[in-house]
Amino acid sequence: MRDYFQYWPTIHPLLVGFFLTNPLFSEIPDPQTSVNEKLAPSCRSYLTGRHIEHEGVGYDEGYSTVEALVFPTLAPSRVFPFIDLRLHRFDNNEYAANAGFGLRGGTFNDKVILGLNTYFDYRSDHFHRFHFTQIGLGFEALSDILDFRVNGYFPLKREETIRRCVFDQYIGGFFMIRRRVEVALTGVNAEFGKILKKSHAASVYGAIGPYYYGGDVCRHAFGGKFRLRFLFSDFFFIDGIVTHDSLYKTRAQGQMGFTFSLGCPGKNQSKRNLLSQPIERNEIIVLDKYCKWRTNF
Repeated sequence: MRDYFQYWPTIHPLLVGFFLTNPLFSEIPDPQTSVNEKLAPSCRSYLTGRHIEHEGVGYDEGYSTVEALVFPTLAPSRVFPFIDLRLHRFDNNEYAANAGFGLRGGTFNDKVILGLNTYFDYRSDHFHRFHFTQIGLGFEALSDILDFRVNGYFPLKREETIRRCVFDQYIGGFFMIRRRVEVALTGVNAEFGKILKKSHAASVYGAIGPYYYGGDVCRHAFGGKFRLRFLFSDFFFIDGIVTHDSLYKTRAQGQMGFTFSLGCPGKNQSKRNLLSQPIERNEIIVLDKYCKWRTNF
């Protein structure tokens, strides 16, 4: 599969051109809705199953995800809480999970949705010996014109020792200790996104933004991410994702998934609105491996 990504610079303009000019994605006017109908979540919960391939920022295998986004109340209000739960299994038997809570509410005549969220993130290694955790904080401003998101990631458990070697057979009591470590990186990312094309049957969403991840040595990942989402009938989607930075270099990924809506009040509330769209963040703790040395000379 990796061989196909070398043709990405040639293929992706053709794919984008096809989808943006296809009659399926022709522009249509949005139906008129009342303020309460626009602001309230479309449905009580959304269940999503998806798979992404292959390596990304801070991981080297694809993974599958089951996600539940739940809005406890649909009653008209200015602020709506939500709960977001995600479970991930990597192709190499690693596991990760996220548990998030947040608030979203309307402002500027409900044309802009502002949101705050906090997450507890977890990730294991291949042998399930190491367990990393972190806290994530996020802010978002969503509108029909442009979306903006920024997220911060703060590891609670930063480092695990994979292997330790001691070299102490030196005259004078001198020694060297070499440790191979796996480290969770502190980071931040931002994103600007918007709907590029929309119709009753499908839509195209594009987003781009920078990110930074760093540890306690001179190993830092500063780069950018670009993604395109093709959403069909509001329940099936295909994503194309490209990232590039100084540490993990260029990585291209593809993702496919399904979303099922539950507890939708009314025939015209099956489509997602601004308030109930998924929370976009880096859901996998970014890990790096390198060696540390300690000597007494």
